[in-house]
Amino acid sequence: MSESRKIRDKILKYLKGKSVLDIGCGDERIVPWADGADDGREWPKPPAAITINAPVDPDSKGLDFLHSRPGGGYFNTVFSSHTLEHIRAPVIETLHYWLCFVEPGGHLVLYLPDERYYVYDVKNRKARNPTHRHYLTYDTFIWYLQQIPGIIMKEYCQDVGRDRYSFLVVIQRKK
Repeated sequence: MSESRKIRDKILKYLKGKSVLDIGCGDERIVPWADGADDGREWPKPPAAITINAPVDPDSKGLDFLHSRPGGGYFNTVFSSHTLEHIRAPVIETLHYWLCFVEPGGHLVLYLPDERYYVYDVKNRKARNPTHRHYLTYDTFIWYLQQIPGIIMKEYCQDVGRDRYSFLVVIQRKK
């Protein structure tokens, strides 16, 4: 089961009838109507060579996507599952960039591994995933959010237990 499927029912209210961007979706988007973006891949409509680790720059080509996509404008919801920890750019810069795609009043929905519960190697429980560039916990993530003006934390949910080691955070961009 993909990580995003584990929480789909919990976040459906942010996805139903909305324009959705799924960052880091691979071949499986959170909902069929979502636009998808994945590291190193082109945006599906229209093709534009931008990746999710693009710099935070309002004049960057990434934001051209907002004006040239069918229907134009921003997304009601930007969703990402287990992607942020893999991105080279600093967490705060990445969050700023992703928020550029959220309409005022819209939501950034993030499902992230909590490193306190995530086990990469059952034989060596102290081993960390070498592809994780950022080691996040709910507490460290809240600190990052406190550095970003113009947002409201709407929802938080720990999803830990058997084969579950993540937390969900829903952020609203102020109008």
